[in-house]
Amino acid sequence: MVPLSAYKQYFDMETIESIIPKVQVNIPFTMLYESYLETFIEYGLNPEIGLDAAALDRFSMADVSGIAEKLHKNSRTVTLHGPFIDLSRAQINPPAPGTAAKAGPAVQPPIGGLPRRL
Repeated sequence: MVPLSAYKQYFDMETIESIIPKVQVNIPFTMLYESYLETFIEYGLNPEIGLDAAALDRFSMADVSGIAEKLHKNSRTVTLHGPFIDLSRAQINPPAPGTAAKAGPAVQPPIGGLPRRL
């Protein structure tokens, strides 16, 4: 692992060291658990942990609690992202009465990667 001081010829280290505690670094839970927990702790990084469906099936509550305990013990700020399997960008149910004007135009599911307005 490369120490932060190795980058001092390229960056203002005082600025980097003042920014690191203020940002979250995205990482899937599996990667944090298997490889990167000590790196996050050593560098003082705050994880933004992605919990996908496979991780929720694979890891026990004890596994998650162990990671949480180590992060808390080292004063890391944690944010979480749950799985996005069942989310749809299109509105399936009609809007409630009296709310259609406030909701704006409906959006059709993407075709070719771009949403189309109806």
